[in-house]
Amino acid sequence: MDNTLRSMKALAAGAGSMKPTIGRLLMDDGKLTAADVDRILLLQKQKPMRFGEAALLLGVVKDADVQHALARQFDYCFLRPGAGGLAPELATVYRPFSRETERMRSLRARLARTWFAGGRAELAASAVNQGDGVSLLVANLAVCFAQQGARTLLVDANLRRPRQHAIFNLRARHGLADALAGRAGTEAIVELDIVPSLSVLCAGTPPPNPQELLGRPAFDALRARLRPRYDVILYDTPPVSLTDDAFAVAGRAGAVLVVARQHRTSVSDMRALSAHLHAGGIEIAGAVLNDF
Repeated sequence: MDNTLRSMKALAAGAGSMKPTIGRLLMDDGKLTAADVDRILLLQKQKPMRFGEAALLLGVVKDADVQHALARQFDYCFLRPGAGGLAPELATVYRPFSRETERMRSLRARLARTWFAGGRAELAASAVNQGDGVSLLVANLAVCFAQQGARTLLVDANLRRPRQHAIFNLRARHGLADALAGRAGTEAIVELDIVPSLSVLCAGTPPPNPQELLGRPAFDALRARLRPRYDVILYDTPPVSLTDDAFAVAGRAGAVLVVARQHRTSVSDMRALSAHLHAGGIEIAGAVLNDF
């Protein structure tokens, strides 16, 4: 029996379940040789420890390799840096154990307990100024909900300066603007194989009349078709200093997540935005201090 077959049989014998073992996954990824596995198994006999811990102690793999294998074992989707062609700022995809991703998980948990409790599904996100990082934050939040298994739809309702198509490296021909103009339907939604449970509706063709489009009854009709299909629907909207588009979207969604940029957004601007939203009857589901 050759070394590879012997090592793989040893891994299979210790699996104890239908899920591939860490060792098998690392071998499949080309991170371990059969000789490496033999050394790791020998060390495990000498010192009680997990396979990944033994591999790290021997220096035959990197911590990122073990974390990636663990994620696959537990059906937790994330990618190695550079893979997939997505924006590198998507921490929830590329850096799942980072401080930024932990903050997204905390935000997801708070919203799940508050706003999304009781059957609500829609939430808009906006900020005071251009460059406050709404698009990246809501993209990371959408990934975070999808990683939890929620059927999640991210809608790029920023019809003036859309970014979601670039963040997720999408080449969708049609999007929200086309759907609202009657030029496309829900077939414009892109399901992301790379992030299971996440779908994206890009902004689509740049329209000359974004605020009028967002105010049409067609928007309500589209939302009525989407709500039964998704557990969470997040809308990326333009900053309120440029346009009232965000109010048109948030008014329909029922609430807005306000994003402030660290060391940039002033307290007076946030107070003015809060007053404006309350005057329009729009609830604030939460506020986030963003440093993406």
